[in-house]
Amino acid sequence: RPRDRTGDRRPRRAAHYHLQSSHLCLLVSGQMKYLERPALSNVKPACYEINPGDYFFSDKNVEHLMVFLQPSEFFCFSFGSREKLDYEKDLVRINWDLQKIYDEWPDS
Repeated sequence: RPRDRTGDRRPRRAAHYHLQSSHLCLLVSGQMKYLERPALSNVKPACYEINPGDYFFSDKNVEHLMVFLQPSEFFCFSFGSREKLDYEKDLVRINWDLQKIYDEWPDS
């Protein structure tokens, strides 16, 4: 089940990183911002605008956050197990807001 849909109720997804697995995603419809940075680092996250037809890659040990700007549909292809228990063992949720860090980062 690699396809996911978002609605107005879930404009933000991910906010985690993976210890071993990575994934490749394709945005089919909608629009989103994708933010990422090395896990547990103190650097400004990179922010990308993702449009229909765009692919994006989440490598292991990279914090990532998806901010959907409108209801969207995307495919996510994992290079690792998506079985619930295996997936949860590989997943580290983050409690900080990459979007806020990006927005408030002092550019010099």
